[in-house]
Amino acid sequence: MIKDFYKKSFIIKSSVLFLWMVVNSASAQWLQTNGPGGGNVACMAMSGSNIFAGTFGGVYYSANNGITWNLANNGLTNTDVRALVSDGTTTYAGGCLLHVRPLADSEEIAGAA
Repeated sequence: MIKDFYKKSFIIKSSVLFLWMVVNSASAQWLQTNGPGGGNVACMAMSGSNIFAGTFGGVYYSANNGITWNLANNGLTNTDVRALVSDGTTTYAGGCLLHVRPLADSEEIAGAA
């Protein structure tokens, strides 16, 4: 009787674990987009509905979920971007030498699209 309990418990736990793994893998899917065109993407950040991608060729942004990408390198002296962070209104880009420069704020970028 105890053996049956452990057997049923194992089957139930295994089934729950399997279903959890299937649901988690089905909900996180990557989709290919039309860019960004700056080569390998080193980092990404979001600010509102804008997506930013830091590449070795600069910063690209998309205001439409990755359908189109635009270059956003204003004020960057080094376009080898390795880090991006956003505080909600301003997105900052950092390169190999750890120089951090603010990009145009999200409203300016959304208006430039």
